[in-house]
Amino acid sequence: MNDYILLPGLDGTGLLSTKFARLLGESGHCHVVLYPSSAVTLEACSKLLESALKKAPHAVVIAESFSGAVFLHAMAHNGLNPNAAVFIATFGKPPRLLLGSVAPFIPNWLMKLGVRFGLRSFCLNGETPRNIVDEALNVIQSLSLGVVKARLDALRNWKPPRDFQMPREVLILEARHDLLVDAESTEALRKLFPAAVVEKVAGPHFLTLTKPAECLEQILKFLKPV
Repeated sequence: MNDYILLPGLDGTGLLSTKFARLLGESGHCHVVLYPSSAVTLEACSKLLESALKKAPHAVVIAESFSGAVFLHAMAHNGLNPNAAVFIATFGKPPRLLLGSVAPFIPNWLMKLGVRFGLRSFCLNGETPRNIVDEALNVIQSLSLGVVKARLDALRNWKPPRDFQMPREVLILEARHDLLVDAESTEALRKLFPAAVVEKVAGPHFLTLTKPAECLEQILKFLKPV
């Protein structure tokens, strides 16, 4: 039985990974780290990870999307070094221009109008069932736009570390139809962990929401020899 620490995406609620967390819990103990609205910097979020790891020092850390940067920050600046790490649809460098540089400056009224379009076009895709789209929309619309913009700004200003202690085992799960994490960012993450196992899962950026069982299958296969 494994211990897992699951770090959420930019929303910080864990609600977009509820089914995935439940599946992880069936194969071990899963602790989901939540980011309160006051935690908008990588440092603030990494402190929450640090606290969770103190309680479960041998846990497998699973970082999704935004939290990949949180995890990398924690390893470089807080000295965290778990035995095993899993990165899911996450960034190896600050995100592309549209997301990283423009979004923090878009007026709130325009962001609200574009939420459904942005979800369907970049985080999900045309094959995503309507109920999952609505589920994601409800979560995203519940967030403070100020918090969203602040976390995007943290990603925009993030400088990936060059010197940190590597986890013993690393799995990178790439979303085959990811329109947020581009090829350049994916390659940057691979270069940070040259010995990592890299697998692709057929799905959009919100991979644990749309393909939870497939993500779990890859993680359990990866952990089996550990």
